[in-house]
Amino acid sequence: MSQEELEFLITADKNLSYQQNYRKWNVKRIVLNTVDNRYESVLPFVDKIKELFKQNIIQDYNWID
Repeated sequence: MSQEELEFLITADKNLSYQQNYRKWNVKRIVLNTVDNRYESVLPFVDKIKELFKQNIIQDYNWID
């Protein structure tokens, strides 16, 4: 992530924060509270993600229901 200079990570993996040490990377996480990462499951979150970016209120860790 550091080499690619990624600023944001959007994931449906709720356990990823427990598996990786994100403090060593300067990346903000957006975690979707969904059962899987299929298109149909993730699609309802798109407007909420857009709103986070539009309002510029993304923190280090963001949980979206």
